Amino acid sequence: MKQNTLLWIVIGVLTVALGINYYLTMNSGKLAMVDSNKLLEQYKGMQAARAEFASKAKGWQANIDTLGKEFNEVIKKYEAEKSSMSAKERELNEQLIQTKGQQLDDYRKAIAQQSQQEDATMTQRVLDEVNVFLTDYGKAQGYDIIFGATGNGNIIYTKETIDITEEVIEKLNGNY
Repeated sequence: MKQNTLLWIVIGVLTVALGINYYLTMNSGKLAMVDSNKLLEQYKGMQAARAEFASKAKGWQANIDTLGKEFNEVIKKYEAEKSSMSAKERELNEQLIQTKGQQLDDYRKAIAQQSQQEDATMTQRVLDEVNVFLTDYGKAQGYDIIFGATGNGNIIYTKETIDITEEVIEKLNGNY
């Protein structure tokens, strides 16, 4: 099963490569490449989004820290006073501690989920901005194809003359 999947992936990659080669041979297309990682790292819109996200995360962590401190104080108070409590009071306090602990754990999980969702939404919003810009930029500059290199091996080498990353960063930040 894995061999079939690998075979289809190899066939797909070869088909795309042959298609691009045919297109370039027949059309003498104008190509460019953008280092996607570098672009996003240096794009002011991404930097601003990351700073905004970091600020929100700091607020969430402050809330978690406050709740954790309150929880620990309830435990300390219980430990200090439990010897003078009746069995019923100890049971009620232990249930209260267990409930507060569960609430703190639930809050942490909710914040972690919200953090992931907000990070994904923020990243997608910035990627959409960049993709719209690159589409318009590619049309305006007469490019047939703009490849995105991500550092994951999809583009291994390009001539420096077709790397338009710096140019795109400058114009994209100018628009920001």
